[in-house]
Amino acid sequence: MSTNKKAVSNSQENQLVLIDMEAEASSGFESMGQDDLVMPFLRILQSNSPQIDDDAPEYIKGAKAGMFINTATREVYEGPIYIVPCAYQRTFIEWVPQTEGGGFVGMMDQAQALGLPRDDHGRYISEAGNHVMDTRNHYVLLVVDEDDIQPVIMSLKSTQIKKSRAWNSLARSLKTTGKNGKFTPPLYSQYYALTTVGEQNESGSWKGVQIEHHGEVESPDVYRQAKEFNEIVNSGKAKVDYANEEDGVSSVSNDSDSDDSF
Repeated sequence: MSTNKKAVSNSQENQLVLIDMEAEASSGFESMGQDDLVMPFLRILQSNSPQIDDDAPEYIKGAKAGMFINTATREVYEGPIYIVPCAYQRTFIEWVPQTEGGGFVGMMDQAQALGLPRDDHGRYISEAGNHVMDTRNHYVLLVVDEDDIQPVIMSLKSTQIKKSRAWNSLARSLKTTGKNGKFTPPLYSQYYALTTVGEQNESGSWKGVQIEHHGEVESPDVYRQAKEFNEIVNSGKAKVDYANEEDGVSSVSNDSDSDDSF
């Protein structure tokens, strides 16, 4: 039923009661803070993702390799999708190797991580023998439409790090003209279009992300939400539950394409 007023039948008195949910909008969430919410990941479905396997409990009807998924809502999207980047963080995350069962261990300081030895694939290896993944987190708004705006995280690692660096370089190179001349606009003032493309190397094949600039944000409401998301991330209130990530090793490749540059 599309209306926010629903009719409920009282079987005892056979009366019709109208429930007006709009009058009590957001009630019940008063004590929920940012720490009580899950920060969803925006991921690319791969050929081995359980969401496309109709025998798996995680199966989503209509899901295909190369589609995007919001891990919290389980909604899937065919590209292009449109996002507004709001903040960026480089992190180093320690994971138990998949061959030993996988699992999140914890975060590691960048200076400590960069001092670790690497294996033959270029991955950092902790003293415990775990993989330490160089992970580039892009906090973005997924704008399905102006009534459906979702804050999500794009975690780019392994072969996708080069995409992250190129995206950062593109964003910082943009200029616009104001009353005092040219300036670099806020990160969260721009739209980008995301699609996926087939990629491969000697380790296998996968679907990677393609990122293209798609113009400036014109909606005041979208801009406001993007700025607020930026402030939440920079304040440290955006908590990421890596323990609930589907895997620590990137699903797009087992090879590391990391370097030590920003």
